Amino acid sequence: MLDLQLIHKIQLGILANVAEINSRHHLEYFLTGGSAIGAVRHHGFIPWDDDIDIGLPRTDFEKFLQFAPAELSDRGYFVEENRLDPQYEYDFAKVMANGTEILEHGRELTKAKNGIFIDVFPFDRMPKKQLQQQRQQEKLTDLLAEIRKRFYPDLYQESISQSKYADYNLSELYDIRLSTMTQYNGHPDLSLINMSSPCQGQFKNVGFRQKEM
Repeated sequence: MLDLQLIHKIQLGILANVAEINSRHHLEYFLTGGSAIGAVRHHGFIPWDDDIDIGLPRTDFEKFLQFAPAELSDRGYFVEENRLDPQYEYDFAKVMANGTEILEHGRELTKAKNGIFIDVFPFDRMPKKQLQQQRQQEKLTDLLAEIRKRFYPDLYQESISQSKYADYNLSELYDIRLSTMTQYNGHPDLSLINMSSPCQGQFKNVGFRQKEM
């Protein structure tokens, strides 16, 4: 069993390679979530944290998915994202180290790859009106539940009500989720926020304005 110090060392190696690729392709990226808190409060990892979280504005996130899989493969890493691997259920990416294995709580039965990782989150535009925010968040939560039900049916055996997305196939669910996340991205005056699972429920308070280039 790997200790946390070794996991952190492997993750810092992943981050260094991701940062180099992002910088070379002029992609904006930043620490987010617990990693941002750890950098400020602990000058490193939160002592008990077991991953690294970075974010990119959606435009740069999509570019990252174009460049990173091939370039990181040459360095001993691989990228998981549902458009690269339909067995990966989340709406953000993970960069993982080849030759490692780590199981996340709630994903013990995953058929996707599961190496030591860092999370790479897309940041999308958040509507200003609270009702629109609530509807968007509820839709994303329902979509995630339906998608996870396809992979982990045993976790949802006691569910009584049928989801309104039950008749959609997995590819359609992924497409609906992506269009829901990006539906306000044509409005550059809106704040960019992380609305990715499993961070839904928190995302209304982590917005920022992208600098004009």
